[in-house]
Amino acid sequence: MKTVFITGASSGIGLACAELFNQKGWRVIGTSRSAKENPFAEMIPLELGSNESIEAAFAKAFSMAKIDLVVQCAGAGTAGAFEDFSDEQLAAEIDTLFTGAARVIKAAVSHLRKQNQGGRIVVIGSVAGRIPLPYQNVYSACKAALLSLVSSVRLEVRQFDIEMCVVEPGDTKTGFTAARRFTKNMSYGKDCERAIAAFERDELNGVSPMTSALEVWRSANRKHLRAHYAVCFQYKLLCFIFAICPGFIREFALKMLYLK
Repeated sequence: MKTVFITGASSGIGLACAELFNQKGWRVIGTSRSAKENPFAEMIPLELGSNESIEAAFAKAFSMAKIDLVVQCAGAGTAGAFEDFSDEQLAAEIDTLFTGAARVIKAAVSHLRKQNQGGRIVVIGSVAGRIPLPYQNVYSACKAALLSLVSSVRLEVRQFDIEMCVVEPGDTKTGFTAARRFTKNMSYGKDCERAIAAFERDELNGVSPMTSALEVWRSANRKHLRAHYAVCFQYKLLCFIFAICPGFIREFALKMLYLK
């Protein structure tokens, strides 16, 4: 029996991953802040903001089983004009979305290397990491930074038979929408409100989190991993078009989608 270790396994994409891997016959060890009961996983507590908590969770998981796959799912987001971010909000957003995820990646690499049997790490990123969105500025920047980090670290750990990738969902119907935080001020008025309303509409009509879980499953079973995989054909196509289009066309499209 193979074992997967999933952070953020109590809701959203993390919960969908736990359910899918459980159905596929894997042993699932999951984490959340409170380690609340999960029908698909053996849960242990993990706090992204604490190195000690992350290390304790990884030590516990790796003592329970040989870990074949680590999936980093935990995260949240804050919307608003960049100018309106307080220093505290900016620090909290970066700590949750980038620094916390980086701590998990670092612990995963360390424990898989010491386990000395190879393994894989899948990080849940976002299409916003390649298509930066207005009023989701820090979120987009952190997801882009995660993609850059994984693209770099995966080259370092190949010698230990460890492979890594980023799975990049687009609009997905999860509790992320209801949990979204906002800047304390909304100085940019209607422009900001229109963009946020568009995000929320698209998310509420988005695909099931199981769609992303299926991409994680495929990443667990591919012969070799590329650095990143967008979820769903429409987002694969969108990322490709965005990459080859001139900058002024990309900006025009984003204005029409979110700021018109």
